Amino acid sequence: MSEYRLGLVQKVWEMLSCGKEQVTREDVRSAYNAEGTCKAMAFPKVQAVAEEAREDFVGRLFAAEAAESLSESAFLAHYRQVSRGIRSERYFALLIFKQWKVRELVSAGAVEGALWSVKCKAYKERIRLKEFFEDFDKLRCGYVSETQLMSGLSMAGILLSPGEMQLIADLYKEVEEVGEPLGLPRVCYRAFCAEVDSCFTTTAAAAAAASLEECPTSVVGGRGTRREAPLLDTQRFQRSDVLLPLEEEEVLACVFQRLRSACKIKRLQVKQVFDDACRNQNSAMAVGQVTRPQFMQAITSKLGLSLEAQEVELLCKKFATSEGMVNYVACANTIDPPAKKYDPYSFKYL
Repeated sequence: MSEYRLGLVQKVWEMLSCGKEQVTREDVRSAYNAEGTCKAMAFPKVQAVAEEAREDFVGRLFAAEAAESLSESAFLAHYRQVSRGIRSERYFALLIFKQWKVRELVSAGAVEGALWSVKCKAYKERIRLKEFFEDFDKLRCGYVSETQLMSGLSMAGILLSPGEMQLIADLYKEVEEVGEPLGLPRVCYRAFCAEVDSCFTTTAAAAAAASLEECPTSVVGGRGTRREAPLLDTQRFQRSDVLLPLEEEEVLACVFQRLRSACKIKRLQVKQVFDDACRNQNSAMAVGQVTRPQFMQAITSKLGLSLEAQEVELLCKKFATSEGMVNYVACANTIDPPAKKYDPYSFKYL
């Protein structure tokens, strides 16, 4: 095994051992990326297949030692055996990346960040990624080439950096320990689309049970415990989750109290003023968002509310979005009184 390959394996061992001399079966199970195996990618919605692939790998890894723990020498010996059937350094590095999400100069967070960018775009614009890859897959085998994967993402309007596209392509390539194939590894777009479509479901169980095509009555939306929960929260634009330092939050509480009193006396609705600014043809026209200059102008000039520059800046920080805009809907919900619900059957406000 070359020094390059040895360095990659030692990097995996450092991640697994965390300074310990030996690792347990549970340590390997928790860190191993079973979803990246060819068997699991062929059936992305069946969790039992991934668990079976994980147990198969743990069984092979601990086969030389009957104990429940594994030493560094036994771990290196396993990958020396695997390395004999692999010719290129690129393929070996790809195998390590798929099994452990460990890559030279690339962290697991970069991989998750690339997938998160795709999920956000697909959720916000309701993109069905599978439709952009099926034309490339004439035999419906679930695999396309790396170039076709990147072309499909571009046609879907998902713009990623070349590095992020390469990370996603490598993560879903067909790579196994048995040896290096003669041709280029294919990319399993079916597993990739299943992972992206998980942002539309509430729990992992719903995603594993069936897709929306096979089970259209599946419950979607709502909050979950996964990282996709912010996307599934339909009320996320109605409030601000930005937490400022305690001193600034106390100042904002006083500012909100003054604004509520002033708007009640003048009979003003804050949201209506911001709606006019949002619909301005010379603005960004983002739904529920205005720019900082528009926000400051609406607060001070159009509403006629007397605020200091520091207080307006605190409001902008509190309701800032990731795009650099200001979420005026959340601000208006904080200042305006709650709207009464109307019952069309009794013709009364609840």
